Amino acid sequence: VEVYVPSTGQSCSLPPLPEDRVQHTMDSLYICGGVYTRTSCLHFSSGQWTTSYTLVEERSGHTSWWTDQGLVLMGGYYSPDTTEIVPTTGGQGGPSFDMKYSTWKACAIPDTTSGSVVITGGYDTLQVVSRYDVQGHVEDLPQLIEG
Repeated sequence: VEVYVPSTGQSCSLPPLPEDRVQHTMDSLYICGGVYTRTSCLHFSSGQWTTSYTLVEERSGHTSWWTDQGLVLMGGYYSPDTTEIVPTTGGQGGPSFDMKYSTWKACAIPDTTSGSVVITGGYDTLQVVSRYDVQGHVEDLPQLIEG
């Protein structure tokens, strides 16, 4: 595993993951879901990868978003309309809000100025653009011309 830090332009290598992961998400030092690992999250701490959380829903091809409440996992192939919060500071996780649109293979772009995330593209929603906050769907934005 190679980690690149854009703010410093530096990168480093971490030990290999304990199992293969594809179609997962990685936020900071958390890796969640994936085709072969649909119900688990790993966290890198003290020089090793450990299972940090068992997901409520199976997640693969999902999106994720870092919030003050924890890591929000959104949609995916197995759970296209649901979200859940993965606690990152010892809090309680679990189901969160329902998605308005499928986010399987979509792109999540955090909007740090508003505390929200913009979701665009996706296998089933190629041209859809929508905004969510920690309460759920906020608004639909103008659609993409091409998806």
